[in-house]
Amino acid sequence: MGKLGGLVALGLITLTGCSAPATSGQAPAVSATATATVTAAPIQAKAAPSSSASVNASGEITGDIGDPVADDFYLRSVRPAWHGEKPADAELISAAKLACERLSAGTPKDRVVVVTGNMPAVDVEWNNRKVVSAAGRIFCSSKS
Repeated sequence: MGKLGGLVALGLITLTGCSAPATSGQAPAVSATATATVTAAPIQAKAAPSSSASVNASGEITGDIGDPVADDFYLRSVRPAWHGEKPADAELISAAKLACERLSAGTPKDRVVVVTGNMPAVDVEWNNRKVVSAAGRIFCSSKS
């Protein structure tokens, strides 16, 4: 009979069962017309939140701090490159704001310090450069 025949026989035994036939002698009725009822409902359209964000000549998003699109782009730029335990989003946004204030005050980009910490100096410097660079490009591009 082969493997396929054995599987078919096993399937038939499973479907029909190995017990004695039911006392009524008839198979239970199955309705072929039973279908699920789907109720249509309208979707309430909402306007997208307003955004100050735009795309610069380099293809990067720029905008104001607090703009959800610009904030998200900034966080996605900084978080993957961060060394060590990642700070909260609010802390990273606050550091960006401080970086823009210092850049606006005329502090050279390589002298702006907004990240400090209790970790190896190379990691603190790395994280600081990433925050200041991303903040300069995204939030305060005219000052970097």
